[in-house]
Amino acid sequence: MMLSCIKEHFTSEKDRLILIKELGLTLLNSPPKKNQPKLDYLNFGWECMKESKDAHLFLECAIVLVDFAIKNLNADSVNVFIKEIFKKIQEFSLSSDDSGDALYMKLEYLLVKVMMTAKDFSELIGFENLLGLLNYFPNKVKTKLCEMMLTFFVQNNKKLQDGFMIHSIFEVAKTLHDKIDSTSSEEEVTRISNIISEIIKKIDFGRNLDKTLNVLTNARGMFINLDIVTETLIY
Repeated sequence: MMLSCIKEHFTSEKDRLILIKELGLTLLNSPPKKNQPKLDYLNFGWECMKESKDAHLFLECAIVLVDFAIKNLNADSVNVFIKEIFKKIQEFSLSSDDSGDALYMKLEYLLVKVMMTAKDFSELIGFENLLGLLNYFPNKVKTKLCEMMLTFFVQNNKKLQDGFMIHSIFEVAKTLHDKIDSTSSEEEVTRISNIISEIIKKIDFGRNLDKTLNVLTNARGMFINLDIVTETLIY
């Protein structure tokens, strides 16, 4: 009923997106019992969102729709949906001159929602365009998000054995390492060092000592400026 009303009586992009967001908030509090109305809402919401030229409105809707999708779709469907949202955000990043704090805060909140959905770090890294998307943030926000991602990994994974995964995690960790300079506080240096050290401790190739040695040697070259990490690699 509500979707039909929006389709028939509201033609402007702004009005539709505002109504889709508000309807989503209502449905989150009182979700339909049947699956079809849930799918109808998500499909109609995305059809309107993907045509949007307003990054702020898009992200406001995306936050609500991602939350709704997490609670009402299976993991594979959620992943597909989030990938499409990332693609659209990347389009905004390439074409928009808007770099205001409000926009970054909305995007940061959306990424936090995404992290909450991922069952493990491999799934998180697997989201198409996620790592590339981080490059559009200001450095301060980017490093904060990278730290959140690595903390998520440390808390949710016991072993690190996949070569691609190690490369991806090291790339994120290198962002934190390179951010450290003479102005960094001792607390920040220690915190980031401990996160990277915990990641290194999780590397486990079993009896393949050559593979382990190669990865640790690579890590020593990447994180050369952090004494705690160097000690972890040596001992």
